Amino acid sequence: MDVDDRRRGLRYEMHANVAISNASSIAATPDLVVRSEPIATRGDPLALVRLRFVHPLWSAEALAIHEVSADGSLMTRGVVFDADDEDGAYAELDRRAIELGGPGVLSTVTVTAAYGNGDVTLLRDCCFPDAVIVDHRPALFGAHGLDEFLERTTSLLALTTSTKLRIIEIPIETASGSVSRLRTTGLTAEGGLFESERWSVGMIRDGRLERLELFSADARAEAEARFSELARGHDGPPPNAAARHLERWCDAINRGDVDAISALHTPDVVTFDRRRLVGSVMDATDTVANAAWLAGRRDLEIHYVLLATRGDRLALARQEYRHPLTQVEAIALHEVTADGALAQCGVIFDVEDEDAAFAELEARAALLEASSDGGRPAENAASRHAARFHAAISSGDAEAITRLFAPDNVVDDRRRLVGVRMSPESSFESARLLAEFDGLTLTGEPVATRGQRLVLLQQQFVHRSRAVVETLTVHEVDESGDLLDLAVLFDPEDEDAAWDELDARALMIEGDILRPLVGCVSDYNTHDVDRLGSWFHPDCVFENHALVGWGSFTTAEYLVYCRSLFELTDQARVRALEIVAAERWGFLTRFRMSGRRDGGYFAQDALIVTGLRDGRVSRHEQFLIERRADAEACFARLESHG
Repeated sequence: MDVDDRRRGLRYEMHANVAISNASSIAATPDLVVRSEPIATRGDPLALVRLRFVHPLWSAEALAIHEVSADGSLMTRGVVFDADDEDGAYAELDRRAIELGGPGVLSTVTVTAAYGNGDVTLLRDCCFPDAVIVDHRPALFGAHGLDEFLERTTSLLALTTSTKLRIIEIPIETASGSVSRLRTTGLTAEGGLFESERWSVGMIRDGRLERLELFSADARAEAEARFSELARGHDGPPPNAAARHLERWCDAINRGDVDAISALHTPDVVTFDRRRLVGSVMDATDTVANAAWLAGRRDLEIHYVLLATRGDRLALARQEYRHPLTQVEAIALHEVTADGALAQCGVIFDVEDEDAAFAELEARAALLEASSDGGRPAENAASRHAARFHAAISSGDAEAITRLFAPDNVVDDRRRLVGVRMSPESSFESARLLAEFDGLTLTGEPVATRGQRLVLLQQQFVHRSRAVVETLTVHEVDESGDLLDLAVLFDPEDEDAAWDELDARALMIEGDILRPLVGCVSDYNTHDVDRLGSWFHPDCVFENHALVGWGSFTTAEYLVYCRSLFELTDQARVRALEIVAAERWGFLTRFRMSGRRDGGYFAQDALIVTGLRDGRVSRHEQFLIERRADAEACFARLESHG
């Protein structure tokens, strides 16, 4: 147990023995009475109370956060504040609730803080554009959209001053959202005090609010019942374009509508059936014919349960084929075109092969993001050279290939079933044979770049016989950008090794200027918190400008956060997708943070501005990916300070 006394004239921390001794001294003081008045709670383990110490000769008050063990029997932590420091006490209560709670707490605290601070811009960012707000309180606003809600909020805030919005309790909190009791206090334009309470039901998705419903202070039962009703339809992932297309596809088969089936596929749709007793690849003709055959079986029905989605174009579902004589289950990955109208690719797995299905979902999601305008790193000399190389192989242009290799090039194939390092003559001959291989197409999507000379590619060798080979490839060109110096090939699941090789090659080309960046990334990915901390100055300033970011924090707090994250998941990774700018005084980098927690995958792209001093990080500012202009302005300010 620890007690942190933050009162202005005292400020000190007491560890277990000292804290217990202090409590014993208070208990032993004759004629002293201690009274506790609950002010706010956060779940079961946290309470904010007002303490009153009453003695015949003196009296005192304080605010205290009281934290207990999971079973409620033991005090584990206390934080004490001056009686008038409500803002500090509530801020600490919310901070600790976020650490102990889930996404429902984080969303509730963030939205409440934005409203209470009158920050309409942040409030908008915390909500989906099509968020729905319903006010069930008598004589208030009813149902309306986000814009109208924000307009009314702005008008109401303009009529009051010193407004405070406090979360009194959060009796229900899940991954879907939360039920909370809120209290608003402040001064009217005429200077009169006002106070009001209400119950709030908030439903969240991907960390943002998609529905908010408000109830009167005496309507707790109605609020909790409404949350239960909303959560029942919210437990699975929300349907996206791919899921809606899958629903139309199943409906067409169940109705036996062969014409509708044909109209639901692209001309080049492909299906990979990876079930152990099937193991085939179907081109467009076979894919449509197979679906038509299913539709023709009038005694067959297909049902599905949506497992996961990624963006709008990918859905993973457990499918059940029901027939009077048999029942077959499988897991299917369903990919549609950008407009959601047509099926583009399908991958089928045995029902017990869920890990492989989710891995494929993540791989396809990364590939789609890399190929979209928002996710692909800016092209460089290496990616342009790779595109020319792919075109030469796919078109069978052996003559063009002769102009793409440096005389002393190296191709190092580190795939487990290959393991060959080729001489210049061997690598050229291998490429020539690939070009002459009739029916072979080579494609590659840039995943990450380093300067002009390096690109990490996700490559696919596709033959018309339906055979597909995938690789992760580090592609390095010479200074002119015209010739291949080095290619290192990895199995697609060997991501860590491929990224490490990309960074190792970048260090060799760019020199020590990249060492702090590469070192931080490496130590983060190996979860070595001590080594990670050595890259940061003790007085490093961290600023998180994301929607639900932590604001400002210190190096010590950042390392505590990292240690906590690594304890939750051993798969947390950070990848530098693109180093937008690199100077002796800092970097501007586009990163992707990803991992798994509680069986689910999480990923977030961000722009990070890193300031350097004497080869160590002195400033670290994180921005949403769409706020590139703000990140660039921040980087420019770093330059002005040298």
